[in-house]
Amino acid sequence: MVLKNRKPFLTYLGSLLYLLIVAVTYNSLNPTFTRIGVWASFIGFGSWIIYKLMTKTAIRYPRIIFAISIYAAVRLFSILLAPFPIVSLELVLKEWIIIFGFIFIFDTLQDVWQPTSWENALINFGLIFSFIELLLAFFWYRNWWDIVGTVLSFPPVGYRSLGLFLGHPNVTAGFINLIVPIMVVRLLQEQNWKRRVLWGLGFTPFILNLYFTSSRAGLLAGILGVLTTIALFYGPAALSKLVGKKRESIREVINLRYFLLAIPLVLIGLGFIYIFFVQSQTISSHASSLVTARSEIWGPALDIIEESPLIGNGPGSFSALFAQETKIPPGFATSHAHNLFLQTAAETGILGIVLVAWIIVTCILVFLRAWRAASLTVKMRLAAYAGAGIAALSHHMLDYLLESPLYALSVLILLSLVLHEAPSTERIITQRRRALFLPATLLVAFLLGSHYTMIGADDYWEGVNSGREDDWERATEKICRAYEKNSSIPLYGFQCSLANAQLYYRTGDPQALETAYTLQSEMLEKDPYWPVHWANLANYEWLLGDYAAAIEHMQMALDFAPKNSTFALNLAWMKENYGDTQGAIDVYLSALKIDLSLQFSQIMLSSPLAMDALDRYKRDLAYEEGMSLSLRGWESLRLNRYVEAETLFRQAIEANPNDSRARVGLALIKQQFGRSEEALHNLQIATFINGGSPFILHAAGVIQLQQGQDEEAYQYFQRAFILIEEKDYSFSYYYRTYNRFFLLSDLAPQMRRVDITPEMIESFNLLAQYLQVNGKESDAHNVLKRLELETRSN
Repeated sequence: MVLKNRKPFLTYLGSLLYLLIVAVTYNSLNPTFTRIGVWASFIGFGSWIIYKLMTKTAIRYPRIIFAISIYAAVRLFSILLAPFPIVSLELVLKEWIIIFGFIFIFDTLQDVWQPTSWENALINFGLIFSFIELLLAFFWYRNWWDIVGTVLSFPPVGYRSLGLFLGHPNVTAGFINLIVPIMVVRLLQEQNWKRRVLWGLGFTPFILNLYFTSSRAGLLAGILGVLTTIALFYGPAALSKLVGKKRESIREVINLRYFLLAIPLVLIGLGFIYIFFVQSQTISSHASSLVTARSEIWGPALDIIEESPLIGNGPGSFSALFAQETKIPPGFATSHAHNLFLQTAAETGILGIVLVAWIIVTCILVFLRAWRAASLTVKMRLAAYAGAGIAALSHHMLDYLLESPLYALSVLILLSLVLHEAPSTERIITQRRRALFLPATLLVAFLLGSHYTMIGADDYWEGVNSGREDDWERATEKICRAYEKNSSIPLYGFQCSLANAQLYYRTGDPQALETAYTLQSEMLEKDPYWPVHWANLANYEWLLGDYAAAIEHMQMALDFAPKNSTFALNLAWMKENYGDTQGAIDVYLSALKIDLSLQFSQIMLSSPLAMDALDRYKRDLAYEEGMSLSLRGWESLRLNRYVEAETLFRQAIEANPNDSRARVGLALIKQQFGRSEEALHNLQIATFINGGSPFILHAAGVIQLQQGQDEEAYQYFQRAFILIEEKDYSFSYYYRTYNRFFLLSDLAPQMRRVDITPEMIESFNLLAQYLQVNGKESDAHNVLKRLELETRSN
């Protein structure tokens, strides 16, 4: 009896623990956490299988598992089409274990778990990380309050949640939309007004968190989901009263409920038609001006689908193909098409779309059968699940959230709760022990497959951490050992090459440079998708004296990412030193068209050909059109026209309060006029807006130095230097393509940086002296090494 009374509490704790394991371990970059998730899943589900075998207890499978399993099998076989099969295998293995969890949840709901246990676990888990997100938002706004001294002045930039546990704010919004309909029903069911007030207050962290996700698609989907829930909860009963019928005869107006359910489905269908037939007509080229930001992703997605429309390109292929298709500046990457059907078509083709449509239709039919068989009390709960389902489906017209293991599992939990209320025809009950051999085999395959994909992961993790701690000998040894153990992951090879380049940069060991070049060449044969890799290869070739090949491959990198200023300036510098005068001038001109602020960089100002290109560009009308108010202000400041510069900076801030360069320029002028407090105020706002900019941090250091705050000034200089040294364009791509940790910088250390200005050269020399005086010889050596590299003439 005691155990029976404790069962709801124990199952709630079990549900919460399961969600926590999935959130923390299933998508972790840390191999130790990943391994914990693998073994926890294997032991937990294995124990369940053993219990079923020993007790000869019947196992219940939902009939929909057939459709889901066929789709999972198609994705497994499509791994052969993927650019990186082992990474695709990792994705499929995660899908397997989540589907396994679906079977476990469905079976245990029949006689062990309570539906409210899963509901409560979802609600409370959502509350926990919502409070964490809101706490981070509080500190962010507290920093702004410290600057302006009031809560009545809004920051010039908006705070966006980090998407903790779920990987992205958009997924957080989707997860909230699965929970809120359940809370709506709890609120509407509650008769005690005090408890109803508490439930009403419980919405606050979810609504605030949804706001901070800045997900317009999530907000619209959430509204649609809540309206669906309320309609199914109240609509038919209200109409029943209008037509003079009692509440008990609600079945007679059941068709109205189907009608209400059909409304959002029709809207979703219209949205689907809009995407494929209206938007596709306007997306003749993804570089054209499109209606929404989503269209800039849908256009390339359609092009990717056209390459393999029937069977797709394999799981996890989208990020690499999207990078190749868009030729965007490195730094932005997406792993999905921001639409369920486009994503499905890109990875598994038309076959995948058919299977996904089958699963969706089956889910809708299951819900309708469950609704028809349910009591009035159960219908209230089903109204919540319908709202969550509509929110999820409508959100997936503008996003794709199923890559998040926690979100995917939460969707399957809600589907299990619907199936729990469905007629017995929706489940298959078997007491045959051999029915468990298949899931047991799949579980063992999951363990072995996970072990295979994680070969070398620990060495790689240690190596990357050593590189981040500036221990490049150990970093090179460990990362390269990981590649030797598991050469099927190209990232290991690229990172081994980069670690060798870093070792050469610091020690001058020619063998390290040879190794970097050889390995980089080999990896590009396996993974030619990312332009940074071609730029690094060009850098190694230049150092080895193969100048023609270096120029050719740097040109490839620029062709791949034509708006990348780093590639453009390095290519122009190579051509200039190779003797291609006209070619160098042309590329310098192209670089200025990419970003006019490059006219202030050390590379441009130290090159006669670059200055010639700048003079030519200034005679072009495009120069005036491209000069923002902020840049004009900086040009006036460099010419000591302070009043004119201040006017331009004020106009720039008025036009765009987020213009951090104008803010810091205004701070410098205030300091020049002796208004230290005003200078510090503008400086604080600039660093609040864009504290990750070396340009802003360097200017902050200059102001602090002028105010006599030497210690603070050198700290700013050092932070600016570190950001330049650790320049990275590939964070998003590496994370989304490989789901692996990586070195801080993705650029070969010998590649010249475009962020450095002559003023920074002067400040960094002071920084090197400061570091030497304070006994930090290694840090000072790194600074001087960079300065030597950036000021060389050839």
